[in-house]
Formats: sequence, structure tokens, C-alpha cells
Amino acid sequence: MVGIHTLFVLILFIPNNFAKTILVEELTKWTLRNKTSYKCRTMAEPFFRVNCHPIFMKGANYVPAHTLPELSADADAVAHLLKSANEANMNMIRVWGGGLYESDTFYNLADFYGLLVWQDLAFSQAAYPLANDFVASVCVETVQNAQRLSYHPSLALIVTNNEIELFLSSNKSDFGENATRMDSDYKALFIETLIQELNVISRKDFSPRPDPMASTPSLGVQESGKNLSNNPQSLQVMCTFGTTKMDSALKRIQTLCFGIRLL
Repeated sequence: MVGIHTLFVLILFIPNNFAKTILVEELTKWTLRNKTSYKCRTMAEPFFRVNCHPIFMKGANYVPAHTLPELSADADAVAHLLKSANEANMNMIRVWGGGLYESDTFYNLADFYGLLVWQDLAFSQAAYPLANDFVASVCVETVQNAQRLSYHPSLALIVTNNEIELFLSSNKSDFGENATRMDSDYKALFIETLIQELNVISRKDFSPRPDPMASTPSLGVQESGKNLSNNPQSLQVMCTFGTTKMDSALKRIQTLCFGIRLL
């Protein structure tokens, strides 16, 4: 059920026999996450699970709250927008990859209002370079933000980019002889590098959340020839690949079973 949810505060102390008790850490949110499975009940019907129940997602894309980045984290503006989403009975917010990594206030309020977050990394509809310095920089950026956000019960899914697969597939004729190289560069940066960096929040030995997804939208890398899909937003293809195998990330992104208090 959509609404305001109780958030639990966990404070840990370690007794010190030689001095006073030490406050080690304070966690503002605490939740349990369980393993999940993917089901596609009918054609073109991927879905999320929350607390082992399939949920119909009602939500919106979230773009920065202000055109000036330094003002986009204004607490009152963010609170108004997420409160409005809650009052409109939304249960998911997608943070658009063409914008910013949002403030801690944003994710704290998403936790409070029971809004799941579909989080794109900040890459959108462009060809990105493979220069060593650039790759090293965005790897650090990715890990820092993933670690910052990973403890929030609202974080349902993290995706490496916004619509770059769609951008590549829709413009092949314009790219001409560069199209193959651009596909290869895309896979090298986002699938072979950044998805691997995101494993920092996809540990298999402790309460795993769904694996990262390659792009919004995406069908994963097809097994035959390792080519990107020609139609990455086709849900029918996604559910009827037949002998074509989706990557393990895509198989698991539609379901999750968080201990978030939505039901």
C-alpha cells in the first residue's frame, strides 16, 4: 500500500572496558531483503515483486527540480514533489539518467513515502569515450554513488544509462561505418565495465537486490553474435526470445522482494 511508512533507527554501541561506551554508527533506515525470481506470466508482462507480491508500478520520471544544479537539491522543493507523488498514489520514481544523482534528502524522503526508486546512472543518449582517464573517473563516480544509495530501502533497481541502446539502434544509418565501433565501445564501457562496478551493491552472499540493468530500456546483450538489440524497447521480444538468451542482469530486474514497508 502506498503511504507514509515507519522507518526504524538502529544505533550500535561497542562497550569499551577502558573508557566510556563508544557510538559506532547510526543507521537511519533498516530493512531486510530477500532473494527474488523472475516470471513473465504472459507476453509483454514483466513486473516487480515487493514482499513476494507482484506489484503494478505507477510512477513518473524525475528530472532535476531546478535548471540550476545547485538549486535542484532544495529540500522544500524535493519534499513537495515526492509528497505530491505519494498523494497521487504513485509507488515508483525513475531518476532520469540525463539529470543528476539526487541529494540524500531525495532518497530519505523516498524511503519515508514508500516510493521505490528506479535509478539511472548519469549517462544519456550519447556516445561516451573509452579514454583511460575518463573510464577511471566514471568508475569512481559509479562506485561512490552506488555505495551512497545502496542502504536505502527505496532503491529498487540501478541502470547504467538512459536510452543509449535505443540511441545506437535508432541511428545506425546515420552512424554509417562507425556504427559497429560505437556498439563495441558502448558494450565495453557500460556492460563490461560499469555493470561490473555496480556489483558492489549486488553481493550474492548478503541480501541481494536485483542485478543492475544495462540501459533504460534494454533487452540485454543477445547471445548470438553478442549484438545489441535492434529494438530495445520491445517487451514482446523480451518475453519471447526463444533460443536467444538475455543476460543475467535482465532476467532478474523485473522482480524484487524487499522488506520495504509497502504492503
